[in-house]
Amino acid sequence: MVLPKISVKLVEILRAHKGAVFALDAPKNADTFYSGCGNGYLLKWDVNLLTKVEALARIPSNIFCIKQISPNLLLAGTLQGNIYFINLTEKQLVKQPIKLPKAIYAFLPIGNICFIACGDGRLYTLNLKKLEITSSSVISSKALRGLNVYNNHLLITSSDGGIYEFDTQSKSITRSFQKHTNSVFCQMVVGDVLIAGSRDAHLSKWDLVNAKLLDFVPAHNFTINQIVKLGKLPFFATASRDRTIKIWDENLNLLKVIDFARYGAHLHSVNNLRYLNKSGYLLSASDDRTLALWKID
Repeated sequence: MVLPKISVKLVEILRAHKGAVFALDAPKNADTFYSGCGNGYLLKWDVNLLTKVEALARIPSNIFCIKQISPNLLLAGTLQGNIYFINLTEKQLVKQPIKLPKAIYAFLPIGNICFIACGDGRLYTLNLKKLEITSSSVISSKALRGLNVYNNHLLITSSDGGIYEFDTQSKSITRSFQKHTNSVFCQMVVGDVLIAGSRDAHLSKWDLVNAKLLDFVPAHNFTINQIVKLGKLPFFATASRDRTIKIWDENLNLLKVIDFARYGAHLHSVNNLRYLNKSGYLLSASDDRTLALWKID
């Protein structure tokens, strides 16, 4: 089998953060993106003017996840379980933070509500008009790590090693996918296929129609922190605690390893990835306090 050849180019290393960078958000078809780090700084970037970085907020907590909800509103979730509501125009809090019992790991806005994956194993529902928590559902006895959508159901990854399909109308788990031996941190849905990555350093590939495991491969040396599809290209990228970014095709064939020795990549754990649709860049964030922009062709 002849695998496609791809090229990788390091576009820029961004060094404004003073702590490990965990959180990224990149609004679709926009020139801007956001990053949040362990010492609480939330920054705004413009891909066309990378030397001009804008400090939006300093939160007294480790920022674990961020999500732009509207042109003027961004949510930030922290290790300590606080949800901050930030006005992007005025650069100030819209209201006092909401405190949940444990860390906030993911936001998923759908219409006028936002689902929240929490470290206490509950899925919380935030009313985006009132900015209030309206309900919660127990999914696991361990932390919820990632959220996605498939056929009007949520797909929820957990630190118990499971992936759960959740019906938001009946508020019940309809199916579960069990293969990983440790926390499932990330997931990606392409059509009727789910690909997930775990602390067990494996990728799993699932047929979502038949709830069938299609493949299970050792992918990294340590935890897989994130998975993203590379826009319209038939490839996806994974980020790992082993300090590498890897590029794969949808059959889980490894196409490229991006590391420091070959490409000047990150020196420590790669914590997050986003694909910038408008520019076509892959954005990565690391424990080494840097962001990196990559061109993948």
